[in-house]
Amino acid sequence: MSTASRRLAVATVLAAALVLSACASGEQQAVAPEAGGSTGSVESATPRPIPSDLPTEEPTEEVLEAIDEGGQPASYPQDWPQTAWPAVAVPASPTARLAVTCAQLLEAAGRPAGVTLATPQPTTNSILHRQAGGTVCAYRFALASGPADVELMLSADLSVDTAPRAFSCSPSGYGEAPASCGGIVVVGAGSARLLYAVPYGVSLPQGADAAQALLSAASAALEAPGALRAIPTVTAGAMGAGVDDCLPSAVQRDAVFSQVDVAYQPDVYGQPLGYGVTEQRLDAFGCWWWFGWEGVAVNVIPGAGWAVGEPGVLGTPVTVDGAQSALRVEIPYVENPGYDGVDKVIVRLLVSARGSAVVLEAYARPDYVEYFRERMIGVAEAIVATQP
Repeated sequence: MSTASRRLAVATVLAAALVLSACASGEQQAVAPEAGGSTGSVESATPRPIPSDLPTEEPTEEVLEAIDEGGQPASYPQDWPQTAWPAVAVPASPTARLAVTCAQLLEAAGRPAGVTLATPQPTTNSILHRQAGGTVCAYRFALASGPADVELMLSADLSVDTAPRAFSCSPSGYGEAPASCGGIVVVGAGSARLLYAVPYGVSLPQGADAAQALLSAASAALEAPGALRAIPTVTAGAMGAGVDDCLPSAVQRDAVFSQVDVAYQPDVYGQPLGYGVTEQRLDAFGCWWWFGWEGVAVNVIPGAGWAVGEPGVLGTPVTVDGAQSALRVEIPYVENPGYDGVDKVIVRLLVSARGSAVVLEAYARPDYVEYFRERMIGVAEAIVATQP
């Protein structure tokens, strides 16, 4: 894309965001569901902060040139203070408080035709839920419209501040975005939520019988949970433990913004995570780093370093200084309604550092993907090096 075309595209993004922010209350504006895994299943929508005072100017020539070049690591020096953090072993994956397994739920549902077990893929919400003691199951539905990745999240003691919802499928209402299918059961202080997506334009509902059978099995497990296991613990040396807020230091702000091409009003805003109770239990928190033209969400989940590199987790291993391991996942062409109506690629970087998980996400235009591949590694290294 030419520089002039890029300028027009980015200006269009900013103009659309200005209209949206004028309609929003406060600094937060709901956007499209984030994708739940590398295969593109859709999670429930989570509000994502958008500044209320977005600039009207275009990004600078230097920003556009950096995007064109894909970002070169040598041109972004890392001159923040280096801290010798004590070694923290990668924790084992937590034991869920409910004894029921995903395979047992499938058996209790009667093994519906065309339903198979799958590996849960790590997202901020699924990592939060498991680290707090919840159960996350993944299934694959063989539907007439093609395979669908299904996520079932349940816990006996984590209220998700939601009401029961009978299973249903409904179009997104935004262009050709996938339709969302799901349902919620609530039992006492616990709940189970099942969600998946089907392609735009297919007849609805799809997979209703199998989904309802799994929800019924989850409800029965919540009604008679047996003895609950202990809440998973967080190691004392976990990165961010006890911080519980998005209040970056001046050193961290300088470090993060030095790794991207900022233009006008760069800033950092609180990022609401998926489940308030899990945030409070874990001291997890999220920030949205705004560069003046685009941004990256950064979520820190203390004690959840196990989430990177589990068997069956899909992605491309990358190297992040200061981290035990890191994995990049890209989910192509996920429409982002409510922002600019342009299909995006979700670029997600999962980092295991000091026993904790750091999840970075950018909703990138396809021609910006290479830039974010490079620059998000620098942002992750800055976060790891400067996070208390």
